[in-house]
Amino acid sequence: MTRGNGWGHLAGAALLVVGAATGCAGGSPRAAGTSAPVSGSATGTPQTPKDSTPEATPTDNPAPTDSPAVTDSPAVTDDPTPAASQGTGIVAGPLSSGLPIEARDIRLVRTGDKEIALQFEWFNGTKESYAPSSTAVSKVQRGLDLIDLPRGTHYGVIGSLDTADGRLSDSSDTAVDPGKSTLVTAVFAAPPKETGAMLVVIDGVHPVEVPVQPQGSPALVDDPVLHVTGSVDRKVSPMVCKSASGDGRKPAPEEYLLPSDVLFAFGSATLTPAANAAIEDLTKQVSATGGAVTVEGHTDSIGDDPANKTLSRRRADAVMTKLRGLLGEDFTYRTAGYGEARPVAPNTTAGGGDNPEGRAQNRRVELKIQTAGAAAPKLEARPLTTEASAAGLRAEAESVRRVAGYLLAKVKVSNPTSGPVVFDLSTSFTKDEVSPGELSLADTAGQARAELCQVAEPTYHEFAGNVHNSFAPYLEGLGKLPAGVTTTVWGVFKAPPAKVTGVEVEVGGFGEPFPAPITAE
Repeated sequence: MTRGNGWGHLAGAALLVVGAATGCAGGSPRAAGTSAPVSGSATGTPQTPKDSTPEATPTDNPAPTDSPAVTDSPAVTDDPTPAASQGTGIVAGPLSSGLPIEARDIRLVRTGDKEIALQFEWFNGTKESYAPSSTAVSKVQRGLDLIDLPRGTHYGVIGSLDTADGRLSDSSDTAVDPGKSTLVTAVFAAPPKETGAMLVVIDGVHPVEVPVQPQGSPALVDDPVLHVTGSVDRKVSPMVCKSASGDGRKPAPEEYLLPSDVLFAFGSATLTPAANAAIEDLTKQVSATGGAVTVEGHTDSIGDDPANKTLSRRRADAVMTKLRGLLGEDFTYRTAGYGEARPVAPNTTAGGGDNPEGRAQNRRVELKIQTAGAAAPKLEARPLTTEASAAGLRAEAESVRRVAGYLLAKVKVSNPTSGPVVFDLSTSFTKDEVSPGELSLADTAGQARAELCQVAEPTYHEFAGNVHNSFAPYLEGLGKLPAGVTTTVWGVFKAPPAKVTGVEVEVGGFGEPFPAPITAE
């Protein structure tokens, strides 16, 4: 693999995994990156824990409705934003000044209870004919993602179990003349019906928050890819977010955040296939070789607290069992279920109404692994190296913004030299290494560091961040930043406590970190 900005309402439980270790192991157009309102919720009746009889129970997610009515529209048009398309008007601008492509009139429309369509006008602002698939917007690389941040859930383009292709329109392979655009459609598994917006990630442009439109919306233009049938790989997985914290009195623990909505079916304590895959990926990041592991479960405030505590404990046990099989017996293991007792976001609004976005954040799983031994006096510096800055590249923190329990960070990297400079931005995880352009966020006052959230399902990238390392058309900009070009490197991270108002942005290849304030959502 090569490596490289929505919210809702669901009732349920989450888990926290904690451990102590003895060694080391594993769019008028809206400006790009601006916020769209997001909302959502879920309802249903959970399986009653066998050792508890609740007086009230959480509710499950009703399924979305059926297929939309669609209308025709030209696939390629002289007008970069065709009037025939009745979308949101959201525009995602280019990440790189050397590759001036845009995603215009981005919309998300439900097509039934199981699928949702992402549509946009892919605009070619370069001086030559260029196809979307010349970036990672292709059926094979599938450089398009949807992220439901409150639920910590990542969606990749639906794939076929019979071929390597993703559910992406044929237009992605058609060359687009300079100054023209083409309609691109991609199909994803549907998020819960309460999800009101999602973070849309398209290779080559800034991530943007896009509202989810209901089935039947006239914004959706018909496309053959919307009618494909057959066995599919739905590509849904929880994001795994690693962080570390310490107080100078004991070694900083490794911490991992997992959302519970994808780990378990409603009311169940049985891990889903997506959960198994996510935990397996998580253990690859663990650097400890032994110690004590604690798994803690958390819920929102819907339902009877004793029942939620019981369910969260049973879920913690399920995660512990999986971890034990992967990490081995050099660790000790402990579980706890806290129910609704330890929220990280308000379950209700200031006026006393339901806050589905907050409740979604409270259903979580966290893993902490504390290295045993002598305490470090401060958070250990990351080995950022200096090859990028030494070659003449310059970097500066662009923004760090809170979004639904996460931080969305952006860094500008520019080449003021007279020639191209190698900048082989990595989009896949390499254990115990910091790759060029790889981001992390350090809170030196709180002795904490957050690393890029990982996603399990994409084909060619592993992070909630840049999808590809192309900064200019074709081979001119592959892994190289041309002279005079500026690009944005971005990523999603677990957010620190609300009292933290700034971080140091660490960028692989640039040596010293860059201080940045955290802006509120």
